Amino acid sequence: KTNRGAKEFRNTFRVSYQVFLFLVSYTDENSWHVVAAMDCCGSPSANLELLILGVLFQLGHGVSYQFLSTQTNISPEVHRKFFLKWTAAMASVKDRFIGFPDNPVDLFEQVEKPYDKLGLPGCAGSIDCVHIGWDHCPSSFLNQYKGKEGYPSVANELVSGHD
Repeated sequence: KTNRGAKEFRNTFRVSYQVFLFLVSYTDENSWHVVAAMDCCGSPSANLELLILGVLFQLGHGVSYQFLSTQTNISPEVHRKFFLKWTAAMASVKDRFIGFPDNPVDLFEQVEKPYDKLGLPGCAGSIDCVHIGWDHCPSSFLNQYKGKEGYPSVANELVSGHD
């Protein structure tokens, strides 16, 4: 991918293309999604890459399954079921990928050093939030959870390292 294409991919799906390829490979290796040539009706089955891109897009932008369906020509129900199964599977292996450095030297080497090289000494990560609509918000919480968009939502916050 070109630098521009790589930036566009990362902005759209919130991960690099290399991370996306790893997620596809990891999903395939762990048999979290079996791709058959045809479904029970004789239609081509859902493409694993499109399903993972759908999950990433939904996590990054908070879109509906119906929106994903219009973009991928895969039914909203297939997107919904895959989203739930795939995110649960990823959550079950999170400890393999998410962890804290063991000591202060590792903390500096793994977390702070890349930012130090970029001219951001003392920085330990980047933070972002995504607001996900809360459709069944109890009326007693409505004012507490209603944001600038005018509907109740819950903010999910993530801190990420440089890599």
